[in-house]
Amino acid sequence: MKTILPWQKAEWSYLASRRAQGKLSHALLLTGLEGLGQSDFAHAFAASLLCQNPNDIACGSCSSCQLLAAGNHPDLLVVNPEAKDKLIKVDQIREVISELGKTSQQGGYQVVIIEPADAMNIAAANALLKTLEEPAQKVQIILISSKAAFLSATIRSRCQQLVFKSPTNMLAKEWLSSKLALHNEQADPDLLLSLAGGAPLKALQFATADASSERSAFANAFFAFANGKLSAINFAEECQNYPLSFVLGILLSFIADMLKLQVSLASPIVNIDLRDNLQHLAAKLPLANILEFSDKVVQLVAINSKKININKQTALEALWIELGRVQKSN
Repeated sequence: MKTILPWQKAEWSYLASRRAQGKLSHALLLTGLEGLGQSDFAHAFAASLLCQNPNDIACGSCSSCQLLAAGNHPDLLVVNPEAKDKLIKVDQIREVISELGKTSQQGGYQVVIIEPADAMNIAAANALLKTLEEPAQKVQIILISSKAAFLSATIRSRCQQLVFKSPTNMLAKEWLSSKLALHNEQADPDLLLSLAGGAPLKALQFATADASSERSAFANAFFAFANGKLSAINFAEECQNYPLSFVLGILLSFIADMLKLQVSLASPIVNIDLRDNLQHLAAKLPLANILEFSDKVVQLVAINSKKININKQTALEALWIELGRVQKSN
């Protein structure tokens, strides 16, 4: 079973207190930066609600906890997109609502976890609203989203929001270093945390061999293109190996770093291992050109966040051609 992480103690204590007072909201919205462990927290809290020996944390030994450990507790309903980067459909929400209309099989709570909640399409979100407005007894709904702004105001207003904050750098580094040592990873924790914006779980993901090699490969191709050694079309073809969200996320971090380097060489940047390459490119582009290109990237991020089907090859070709144009206009 999942356990709470060291930087989540305040949020856990708050919910435990609300529960003890009988003031626990029937719907929770766990938000904050991606990679802070909101999913782990949600599953740990679900376990504590479903546990047959009520306490602040699940006992781990009762029949309910054993069902959870086996991954087949009948009163825990988890809703995710059916495929990565896809939407949560209305039929998935209707199925959950149908299950909530039945009696709890273990005689206690029924818990629903929807992650990421911002992936619900309009019909799915509307279907959930009635359940949020007219909650049944002993039903706990937990929405998880690092993009809460993409949820409708109506849904947000019917949930109690818990905003998770990044841990101190000392705590994050201590936790990450222990995990890296456990997996015999030799990665630099400072670089990983920088890339992850201080989110420890995301930093740990960056430590994997695949994630590290993908970032390196993309960065090499990007700077080859920026230095005129790779065409926009060929670069777009190489990017087909990565999810569009991955490409745009790294690109935004490059842009942010170049803007900082335009202001001051001493400014802290995210991609500390690529400082020289980013400094070289930033020196070739006036601030106005970087901002102009940034606008194009942000527009594409907005389109992609809405789960709209777009032609990735064509979209990236246009983006790289635009970058080439602003370079030449200098």
